[in-house]
Amino acid sequence: MVIVVAAVLWLNRWHLGRTAVTIADPLVRAWAARQVLESSDSVYHLTSSTIRVEEANRRIVIDTITITTDAAANARLPHPHPAVTVRFSRCALTGIDLAGLTAGRGLQAAHGGCDSVSLAERTLAVPINRPAMAPQGADSNNFLRFQGKLDLPGVLPFVGIDAVAFPHVHVAFDLLGSDGRRTSLAVDSLAVELDSLRIDPREPVATRRPLFSRDITVRLDRFEGSTKQAAHIALQHLRANLEDGSCRLDALVYEPSPGRRADSMGFDALRAEHVALAGVDWWTFLLTGDVAVARLNVDTLRLRVVAPTHMTARLLRTVTPSQHLETAIRAIGRPVRLDSLALTAVTVVEAPALRADSIITTIRRVDLGHLAFGPDDANWSTAFPVGRITLTVDGLLRRTRKMNIALAHLTLDASAQRLVADSLRAAPEGDDSAFERRNPYRKSRLSVAMGHIEVNGIDLPAYLRRDALRARMLGVRGLMLDVMKDKSKPEDPAPNIIRRTPQVVLRDAGVEIQIDTVTATGMVSYRERDSTASTAGILTFGAMRLRGYNFSTDPARMTNATPFRLIGDALLMGAGAMHVEWSVPLLARGFTMRWQGSLGAMDPRAMNAFLSNAVGMRFTGGTFLGAQWDAMVSNGLANGKLTPRWRNLHIELPGIARNDSSVVGGLMRGVAKLAANTFGIHGDNDSTGGHRPRDASITHQWVKIETLPQFIWFQLRDPLLLLLKK
Repeated sequence: MVIVVAAVLWLNRWHLGRTAVTIADPLVRAWAARQVLESSDSVYHLTSSTIRVEEANRRIVIDTITITTDAAANARLPHPHPAVTVRFSRCALTGIDLAGLTAGRGLQAAHGGCDSVSLAERTLAVPINRPAMAPQGADSNNFLRFQGKLDLPGVLPFVGIDAVAFPHVHVAFDLLGSDGRRTSLAVDSLAVELDSLRIDPREPVATRRPLFSRDITVRLDRFEGSTKQAAHIALQHLRANLEDGSCRLDALVYEPSPGRRADSMGFDALRAEHVALAGVDWWTFLLTGDVAVARLNVDTLRLRVVAPTHMTARLLRTVTPSQHLETAIRAIGRPVRLDSLALTAVTVVEAPALRADSIITTIRRVDLGHLAFGPDDANWSTAFPVGRITLTVDGLLRRTRKMNIALAHLTLDASAQRLVADSLRAAPEGDDSAFERRNPYRKSRLSVAMGHIEVNGIDLPAYLRRDALRARMLGVRGLMLDVMKDKSKPEDPAPNIIRRTPQVVLRDAGVEIQIDTVTATGMVSYRERDSTASTAGILTFGAMRLRGYNFSTDPARMTNATPFRLIGDALLMGAGAMHVEWSVPLLARGFTMRWQGSLGAMDPRAMNAFLSNAVGMRFTGGTFLGAQWDAMVSNGLANGKLTPRWRNLHIELPGIARNDSSVVGGLMRGVAKLAANTFGIHGDNDSTGGHRPRDASITHQWVKIETLPQFIWFQLRDPLLLLLKK
């Protein structure tokens, strides 16, 4: 900008000829230096080489122009300016309208610029008494905005240049933000263009455009380089418009330096096909490093994550706990405001520390709104440390070697403290047959689906600051829990999978949890396949309603006297009304809980869909009158009482010679049925007919290869089978 002004000032002497120019040259250069000095509080000094006039080409040339900073004068200012060193080389102004200039209508030129520019800026002090992201006024004294104090001589009422180009610009910024942290930025071979530069002293200062130009465009093509901290940056194309606040990057690659920087950012590689920004406050960013963006769109984003982070890592027990989200966000070290973020075609690749295979997460689209945060402590003590954000996620799929997690849709509203998710499913990939092919020895398969999830009263600051999961209510509709046990598979030569108790899972996670109320509706199915059965028997708990209270890891709230309580109602096999209550002290050192329940009257033949293929028997008649049970689990040992009642039960044993369809096989099954009903089955267990009913003792020791549903089922199955036998 200074070289253009200096050249313009010489143009009003063009008609005096080369000799006059030579005489007046020192005076004009002194005038230009004085303008810079006055507009910078005597901090910036301008020097330039002799101005040369090429009359035949209507061209003015200046070989060098330099601006430096008087450090002593700057230090005396209450608000020091950035320390600046600028050098313009081989500068020219061409295509001058001599007739208009001679007639006193001002200067109009076709083109101006310099072959190369070097700009180095270093902020000396934290901005004082200024909001972190407040826009700079038009009459500010900072280096990039002189237009508030720059005036033209009376003989030159107007200056207009159609295009100003700097094809080779080197910039090096060392910026001190409002938090006192520094940001370094160095780029070679930028191209800068100013479109339609207009200097008119009659225009109000407040309406003057930055650098007097309609548009300011920065371009960078095929860039690859590294920062002082060894971070690697590459891109195919960059185009930024400083006037309309836009920027576009293509084929962006960013790899933060190894060590603490990558750890704080949470990833060690970022690749994006297209990045588009709109509404960028470039002036605030260039002066302080603070970020204010209206809209950011990223298409085809790929992140390589350092390791599984936060709660996920601890639940999987693969790595030590990482820093909280607050730590990662504050590591950015700058005030940031982002009104709208849209990510499409996102892929996140995790390389777990204890497995060679990667975990891949894909997301069709992410939308984030109203993000605003800063590094200062006051900001993080508010109810909205990252702003009143809204978040939408569509089409998430997380693939691991053992389990896939799919989510159709999720929304989060920080102001309403509410999260809603639709169609969540966690299951091994494929159906049962695909699971069997991939896992020839694995006998257990678990899948969970939730049609609709709603969380209210979310404590978002607690999650950001310490990974805490705190909410007033969690509600689930359409819960489908499916457990499969296949006894037909051969024994796995590998060690058994070690299961954990609820207490151990929460202790290993190390996560603060407080959910006051949990509700769920749906169905649970337990499938078991006998070693000779072709398909699995299925045990269903339909029309299920769950209510939970005080799911907490807070020692003040979770005690033996105030445990987590879960109450459930369901229909067993669509026929028997079941009511169950659990009381679980989640912070107990051992596996401790109490559970009790009841089952109403039902037709026992409703159980055949499960019993036939699970244990090789089925009921052919009789009445099941009901049952009650109560058991206490202490250190994994369940002790209690089961009180079932039935009348005139009859069974058959289809598991005998199940695979033999011959006459001999049928005869064997018939004999087994007769023997079972005549000699082996206690057909009545009620007070009718003079019989005294029998109760059963619940005694079962949990072993570390049992899942929790299996542990609960075995406590009822084993004593019930003992009562059936005579």
